[in-house]
Amino acid sequence: MLSSLLSWLATVLALATLTLLPNVTVISPVSILITATVIWLLLVLLWPVIKVFLLPFNLVSFGLIGSLVYFLLFWFCLWIMPGVMIQPVRVFGYYLGDVAVLGALSFLLSLLQRLFSWLLGHFFHQKRRK
Repeated sequence: MLSSLLSWLATVLALATLTLLPNVTVISPVSILITATVIWLLLVLLWPVIKVFLLPFNLVSFGLIGSLVYFLLFWFCLWIMPGVMIQPVRVFGYYLGDVAVLGALSFLLSLLQRLFSWLLGHFFHQKRRK
């Protein structure tokens, strides 16, 4: 129970950290919680099933297919949740469209969620009794 709560909290913190970027707009703080809950539910319920089916492809592509599926889950979640919006961005004069920005943000969300999950796991680490 504690590990799933920490995983949800890590997803909320990661999505809240992404909203600090200038091209991510949020309607209200409640939409961050709702969107993070939907992302967390998709990752908890669908990710283990998807990993089993994509294992051969993950081995051949060295994990790139897993990143692509994570990108698609993040895109699907932002598509069904209207509270968090992403705008295109210009980098060094080049216009990056929605797909490039969404790919970069899904990569950042994955890294931030793993970082916050690791930090919260060490902060709330309980010693086991023998």
